[in-house]
Amino acid sequence: MDRGQKYKNEGKDQNEMRRRRDPMDAKLLAIAASDSSHPEEQLAAVKKVRELISLENAPVETLINNGMLPILVECIKPFNSPQLQLEAVWTLTNIASGPSELTHKVATSGAVPILVNLLSAGDFKVADQAIWALGNIIGDGPEKRDFVLGFGLIQPILNLVEAELPISFVRNIAWVIGNISRKWEPVVSQQITMEIQPALKVLLEYTDVQVVRDTIWAINNITEDKDRIQIIVESGIVPKIVSLVGSNVVSIKCAAVNCLGNIVTGTDEQTQAVLDSNILSYFPTLCLHPDMQLRRNIMWFLSNIVAGTVSQIQQVIDAGLMPPIIENLWSGDFVIQREAAYVISNLCSNGSREQVNSIIYELQYFHYNIYIL
Repeated sequence: MDRGQKYKNEGKDQNEMRRRRDPMDAKLLAIAASDSSHPEEQLAAVKKVRELISLENAPVETLINNGMLPILVECIKPFNSPQLQLEAVWTLTNIASGPSELTHKVATSGAVPILVNLLSAGDFKVADQAIWALGNIIGDGPEKRDFVLGFGLIQPILNLVEAELPISFVRNIAWVIGNISRKWEPVVSQQITMEIQPALKVLLEYTDVQVVRDTIWAINNITEDKDRIQIIVESGIVPKIVSLVGSNVVSIKCAAVNCLGNIVTGTDEQTQAVLDSNILSYFPTLCLHPDMQLRRNIMWFLSNIVAGTVSQIQQVIDAGLMPPIIENLWSGDFVIQREAAYVISNLCSNGSREQVNSIIYELQYFHYNIYIL
């Protein structure tokens, strides 16, 4: 499964996963990890805990039962060294990537407000791991999402996307925004949706495939709620998403068309905002693209356009899209054929007499050529 589609991600060290587990005394580890008077021994103990939790069949419950969570929370506080913070946050990240009961324990340990503050502490390695930990907590569901957001997560995210960050960090931010935008009930508040728009705009300007794809899917999730389509339209993001239909990466093309397809299920004015961004100019060739999912998305998109006004239907006709739409009735898979049929049906239901006559002519012409061949 693509990382962007996963709710939680564990920050495992693959080399450490292959190590044999050494004998562990959880009580002694807890004592060493809590002893700030011996910083080197404390760091070594916390690193050992992190290594243990990175293993398969990790002794998480044993460590938690010996008081490790409050110790880890203490280790991530600002007065500690970045190295100690990093090891402790990494450990919390992996614990929170587990089942809901473990995520809940991390969320209620007092770690969340400290993790949010670490995003602004200036150490990017620690901040990167902190955003990962928060993403895992948010990924547990809408209750945890709103709990984390309640500590003011959005502003640090907005500050971070304006900084020069390693691309791995940016990917984590895009993934976390995707988790915030997940299609849970209840959906994230409109206020948060509005606040996150500047970050979405910045992330769409990256050339990294994972960042762009995850950002588009976040917007896609937002626009599946019709009450939020206008927020996206007013943000000025639509022309950028339209330009990504011209990407060389098929997964980005698919995501962009799907996202725009959500927008054109809205009002005629919202649909026109997409059309005004010259989206139809990409479709004459893409309508017959070898990627079937892309073609399905485009046919679905066009079926929504021709459910609109006469002038919007005319834009589809003027773009020369009727011949490839009709060809999809014959050359596509079942879903493509069904969506192409919806295009024809919606045009006949909503178009003018002249527009309906034109589609009848195109159908007859195509059928004649098929018969001759």
